[in-house]
Amino acid sequence: MGATISAYFNREGTYVAIFKFPEVKPYREAASSTTDEYVSNILGSQVATLINNAVARLQPKRVILAGLTDAQKTFCGFIPENRKVEIRNIDEIDSKLRFLKSKFRGTLICSEENLLVGLSDAKRSKTKLRVEKEPSYSPTNAKRSQASGVVVIEAEDDISSIIAINYAFAINADVVFVKPLSRREAYEVKRDLYRWKQPDATAQREEVNQIIKDRLHGVDFEPYKFATFFTEGLPYGLFLKNRLPISYVRRSMKEDFFIFDNILYENLDSFEAAVVFSPEEFDEEETTDVINSLSKSGFLVKPLLNQTATVRNFGYYAEHYPYDILHICSHGGEIDGYRVTEHFTDRAAKDHTVEYDEVVGFDHVPDEKMVHVTRKVIFRRLDGFVWMSPELKAYNLPQYVFEDMRKALFDGRLTKQSATRKRVKEPIASSCHVKCYDGIHQGMFWAVASHSSPFIFNNTCSSWDDISLFFISGGSRGYIGTLWSINNSTAKAAAEHFYKSLFGRPILDSVFSTITSIGQSSDADIYAYWGLHFSTLQKPAQNGIRKVPRELAKAAMRWCQKIMTTKISEVKENSARNLEFVLSELYTSSDQDCISKVQNIISKSPQIKEALAMKKRTLEWTDRGFLPLEVR
Repeated sequence: MGATISAYFNREGTYVAIFKFPEVKPYREAASSTTDEYVSNILGSQVATLINNAVARLQPKRVILAGLTDAQKTFCGFIPENRKVEIRNIDEIDSKLRFLKSKFRGTLICSEENLLVGLSDAKRSKTKLRVEKEPSYSPTNAKRSQASGVVVIEAEDDISSIIAINYAFAINADVVFVKPLSRREAYEVKRDLYRWKQPDATAQREEVNQIIKDRLHGVDFEPYKFATFFTEGLPYGLFLKNRLPISYVRRSMKEDFFIFDNILYENLDSFEAAVVFSPEEFDEEETTDVINSLSKSGFLVKPLLNQTATVRNFGYYAEHYPYDILHICSHGGEIDGYRVTEHFTDRAAKDHTVEYDEVVGFDHVPDEKMVHVTRKVIFRRLDGFVWMSPELKAYNLPQYVFEDMRKALFDGRLTKQSATRKRVKEPIASSCHVKCYDGIHQGMFWAVASHSSPFIFNNTCSSWDDISLFFISGGSRGYIGTLWSINNSTAKAAAEHFYKSLFGRPILDSVFSTITSIGQSSDADIYAYWGLHFSTLQKPAQNGIRKVPRELAKAAMRWCQKIMTTKISEVKENSARNLEFVLSELYTSSDQDCISKVQNIISKSPQIKEALAMKKRTLEWTDRGFLPLEVR
């Protein structure tokens, strides 16, 4: 259905915005963490909010709902009935899309096996696409001499591949389909990259290169000026030695919004602000140079340095402060923790065993003798089956088992008697962190930059993969990270080079120049860029001192509205904490007009006053460990 509909949008240079909706239960307004709908509500509401924002910004005449279930539609009440076009099955497409008045030069008939290549050919040839068991079509997907770039897609039978094809068509790029990256391969690549620069890691380097070579065999990149890879986490630039500018889009990680935001924010006004974060762990680091460079370029810079580079500040400023650039200088990468085995009983009185790795972070609550605890759980096995494996899927557990497991793990019912916890002293696979002045932050974000779409330079070790997913999911439209442990001297020089070459050209060009500047050292090709080839960061007009308070005031009003409308106590409490931070930043500004507007709203609402007065904290502590100091 997604491919057939996409063929209707064949105007060159135009991107059709397709948004994926997750599988959900019907929306229930008062669903709390003790109900089955809790996670479903979070997932569905978050995507619905993002789609609502996109619709509000685009103001389209029509919004097409294609193949949505009745449960998914319960989240889509924000779409006006007079703009809604519902397509329930593939047979309705022609009649329901007649209003588009799309012009076709015939019909391309292909099989399901050739659907992706067929869609690419259909859009180029401006033909309608039809799927039949015995087609008369032979796929071509021929290269075009005028294409300046190439889009390489790890092709799977999913809507992510359709989105990638639509993007490639919009930028007039050639398309290359390669086999998908399996979960096992992705895990092996992470393990191999962790050891990449060690003297005895020849076998690991060869294995990663072979995995990439198996996919790119016979692909000629010489004709192209850039390449974009839609991948589950394979750094193709290592094998290609970054001989051309290379960027990446993460498949299955909100790539629909990632592309949309990159297009949208090229034409939106910026905040003209930046945040620079460093607990100042290194004798020599780029922090001062970065701050000076951004300030001279016209940014209002918020420095979070040394004792102000706390876990709490990192979380709140990354999520709720309005900025265009976030630069991180610290230690990072995978970290140690615990291996935990727990037992629980589901609602049908059947016993289960879940095994997971656990990483725990802490931060002190200001003015309180309290410690806020953040717990990240990385599932490994359920009832002996590897998590998310085909074997676990074939085991065919009822969905309620997973709901009961979540409740048992996180509502405090499980005790030490039902669990075994062993210290893991080596780094845990798929864990991630940024070291702060007073602990670690595990990079778990709901949003970034006051629900904006900023650029992130995470100049810590092994920062390209796991932790990047939180920033990208939160809304970042560009992210630079490292593939393995980086030497401090390389990190410092690379950051200084990057910001000196950033403005007046695409971010990708600056990334490419920075990678090239490193030369053939042990850190050659260490940086990789999640982003699109055209995205830029413009020099500000030095209006950040006015724009930031205005955005903080808008954010404060949004949190006030959330507090007054939500019926869930934990949502109200978290909203109050966020409002408290936003207000503290707003009140330090000199914009009395913005301050007065917000104070007026708060003064008239007993609900907001009561929420701000709530103090519900958790006091816990345990031992913790950090990565060695010689690498970031």
